[in-house]
Amino acid sequence: MPLSSPSPQTLPTRAPTPLLVSVREAASLLSIGETNCWRLVRSRELPSVRLYGRVLVPLAEIERLVADRLRSGQANGDQAGEGV
Repeated sequence: MPLSSPSPQTLPTRAPTPLLVSVREAASLLSIGETNCWRLVRSRELPSVRLYGRVLVPLAEIERLVADRLRSGQANGDQAGEGV
């Protein structure tokens, strides 16, 4: 008996990865507090966009921030004397 392809209804679907996340979600992804995430947004160290009254952070910018911090040795938050 020939094998048949599963019907599209049985295949698991994954939600698309969002391009933008809220500041709260960005903070969670970075494992930092929301207040510290807002500081990064206000200082423009973490670029954001305003869309329909919401401040949203591009996932690409979160990844860039982490990569920059790892490259510069600031992964522990010791940029502003907040080192652990």
